[in-house]
Amino acid sequence: MNKIKDKDKILTEILQSFFVVRSLKVIYSIWLIPSDKFL
Repeated sequence: MNKIKDKDKILTEILQSFFVVRSLKVIYSIWLIPSDKFL
């Protein structure tokens, strides 16, 4: 049981980090690309 829980924890952490990176990229593109065009 413990091993399965650890695997789930690792999986969720990987997924969370993936979504954080993805959302950061989205924020980056939303904020910086328009400002580049205006500059």
